[in-house]
Amino acid sequence: MKISDELTDEQTKEVTDLLTEFQDIFNDVPGLTTLSEHSVTLTTDVPIRSKPYPLPYAMQEMVDKELETMLKLEIIESSSSAYASPIVLVKKSYGSNRVCMDIRKLNKVTVFDLESMPQPEQMFCQIGERFIFLNV
Repeated sequence: MKISDELTDEQTKEVTDLLTEFQDIFNDVPGLTTLSEHSVTLTTDVPIRSKPYPLPYAMQEMVDKELETMLKLEIIESSSSAYASPIVLVKKSYGSNRVCMDIRKLNKVTVFDLESMPQPEQMFCQIGERFIFLNV
């Protein structure tokens, strides 16, 4: 992780100490939590299925490797669900690709929670009075 150059030496040390103390949660490897559950309510019982989009042959190996990594890290899991949404590749700002799902059809039949999500600024205020900004 790159720590902002705009911090004082004391702030940099505080951030480094914090990152060291909580290195199990401040790392580049995505994790899994069991602290919360989420359910999705749909307006229909008819499964939403879309056929896969064509994938360039040159990209197939990269997609297979990414899916294998996500399975290993338990970010995704194998499924035999009647629902199916196609994979799309999204170009990241620095040139590599991100594997995503096109769930627009599923979104059309999803009942959305009317309670709005808290704004990040509100959450930061609840955490404490002091903000430390990191360049990740």
